[in-house]
Amino acid sequence: MTVETTTNRAFGTGDGSITEFDFTFKYFNDTDIDVYLDDNTTPISPTLYSVVRNPSGDGGTVVFIDPVADDVRVTIARALEYTQTTRIPVRGELGRGTLENTYDKLTMLCQQLKDEVSRSLVLPVTFQNAQQLVLPEPEAGRALIWRDDLSGLDNSDVNLTTLLDDVTAQAVIATQQAVIAANQAASATGSVTLASEYANTARTHRDNARLWSSAGEDVPVDDGTNTGFSAYHWSRKAQGLSVPMTTKGDIFVRGASGNARQPVGTDGQVLVADSTSATGLAWGYGVPTGVPLPFWGGEAYVPAGFILAQGSIGSAASAATRRANADTINLYTLLWNSLTNAVAPVSGGRGVSAAADFAANKTLTLPPPNGRAFICKDNMGGVSANVVTSASEDGGNAIILCGTGGEETHVQALSELRRHKHNITRTANADSGSARFTPPSITEEVNDEGAGDPMNVMGPWMAVNVILKL
Repeated sequence: MTVETTTNRAFGTGDGSITEFDFTFKYFNDTDIDVYLDDNTTPISPTLYSVVRNPSGDGGTVVFIDPVADDVRVTIARALEYTQTTRIPVRGELGRGTLENTYDKLTMLCQQLKDEVSRSLVLPVTFQNAQQLVLPEPEAGRALIWRDDLSGLDNSDVNLTTLLDDVTAQAVIATQQAVIAANQAASATGSVTLASEYANTARTHRDNARLWSSAGEDVPVDDGTNTGFSAYHWSRKAQGLSVPMTTKGDIFVRGASGNARQPVGTDGQVLVADSTSATGLAWGYGVPTGVPLPFWGGEAYVPAGFILAQGSIGSAASAATRRANADTINLYTLLWNSLTNAVAPVSGGRGVSAAADFAANKTLTLPPPNGRAFICKDNMGGVSANVVTSASEDGGNAIILCGTGGEETHVQALSELRRHKHNITRTANADSGSARFTPPSITEEVNDEGAGDPMNVMGPWMAVNVILKL
């Protein structure tokens, strides 16, 4: 029997009544199957369920003795032992089934390993210092930080647990001082003299509270009794060691391929969930996918997470001219859904969806902004302003996203000329020697001015590169 599926796990969710959950991957014995509930990484006891093999021999059904509770997630995983128990005879025949099962087990073990690797934190294939990347010995309360040359990770010098404890202690002191100040102020009603004394004490404690809560970073605090640094100081220290994320509690975001990848960092950038779909991690500046920016750097200096707004994009196997990489999926999808095929053509024509065309390795050509300035769509928001209309050169395109129009020079038509008058020169001749009168002949000439050449209609401009956020 062959191994025709690449899956190694199956998933389901209980509703309080379901007891059966199917899976399609091949296995040999019931002991090859592990079952997990929710996020518990320890498989449940086999006494809580049974495994029924499909008649075809591929896959089967896990049957629970009791229904699985509502919203409880069920994970069914193949867990073959990493052993080889088939003995190959020195002579004689080797049964076809024995040999095929041996190869099938090797294939399934490879799938198990691939499944484990896909759930691991790995560096991208483009990372050049992988042979030097060795994690340091774990230290309680320490964060991992990149070295300046990006050759590896080290434990932070600051213990985050101690740091947070110090922040908490300083906040407690500030709170205590504030409480004391309030109590002293309340007691001031006893007498004018005591009230004055208590008010002075309250002001002292108030000032101390302010010092302990808001004194600047690296500014020592000494209130005459206690010395140290303010809560603001410690919060800034803690902030300097934190990693901004899009969702509270998220440290690593699973990618569409199932891999959680941490890309190579660059000075001045922050680690965030990539693009708008949060399918992985990326170093960037928080710019949304599809935003074009003027860039005064050359093509070789385009920052990570951006591409030059020219050429085509697609998957790693697409042979795109600008960028052929899986990280173009978000920009590819945005432009596929937002622009017409006439503006952003897809090689071979558009299919049923952006995801299908991307998976089919089709390229999407970016609408080139070369030599053009940007204007706002005339009908942005669904209401036409009628500022750029069909009366303009290609003005009808002003209501199409990334539509183009305008011209460098223009030859005026007669209807476009300003109303004006021409000067006429007249010359009269008379035959004075004739006995009879001859009416004078009159020649009229109109002065001809201008050459009819195209006129320049471009305003002042500056040429820059335009980059596009992936």
